[in-house]
Amino acid sequence: MIAVGVGASRGCPAAELAALVDAGLHAAGVRGADVRVLASADVKAREPAVLALAAARGWPLRTFAAGALAAVDVPTPSATVARHVGTPSVAEASALLAVAPAELLVAKQRSAHATCAIARGATGRPPASRDDSISYGEIHSSLDAPDGLDAPDGLDAPTVTGPSAIVYAATADCKGCGACLMTCPERALRPSPAWFDGPPLLTLVDLCTGCGECLEVCPADAFVALAPEEAPWPA
Repeated sequence: MIAVGVGASRGCPAAELAALVDAGLHAAGVRGADVRVLASADVKAREPAVLALAAARGWPLRTFAAGALAAVDVPTPSATVARHVGTPSVAEASALLAVAPAELLVAKQRSAHATCAIARGATGRPPASRDDSISYGEIHSSLDAPDGLDAPDGLDAPTVTGPSAIVYAATADCKGCGACLMTCPERALRPSPAWFDGPPLLTLVDLCTGCGECLEVCPADAFVALAPEEAPWPA
């Protein structure tokens, strides 16, 4: 019995997630027809890319609470995500939990906006989850293209007006891949000016709500929680 576990940042293209899953299945040496269940976290239960994949492949979708996922031992946990999201793993943990007891055939694979893992379990019904069956109805998988995200025109430090007590800011570990620029629901991240001797990305603290989406998608675990006044900004 095969489970596909996935994580997807907000607005992940459906084609990107599908391609990542196909690559994972190929690496595992299994067919799509062998998959018993698609699994993820509760917070991804209505993500359009995840719903589109489940509907297109005819796979039931099961999602799990962060606490249940955090209890699963996985080979590639993220301590940063665990501190701020509540579980160190989504793709690996949900795949293992969906067909427990299980073993990973393919550990976490990553694309710009998604993660995927493949698990094989013993026969029998997978454990119940909070959303054990989903009626998909009409899936709106087309998303508006994001606005252009250029470096800030002016470099006056933004005024903190939002409700967030913390913001997330990139560190020197940031590779400048840009995945978080597409993910941030508030469009609170911008490329740094070329002359700035600091991290490649800047946080607009008046827009950041501290939701943590950037933490989930960052392949370098390069975001840290700061007070708004501590976020890097060109002098």
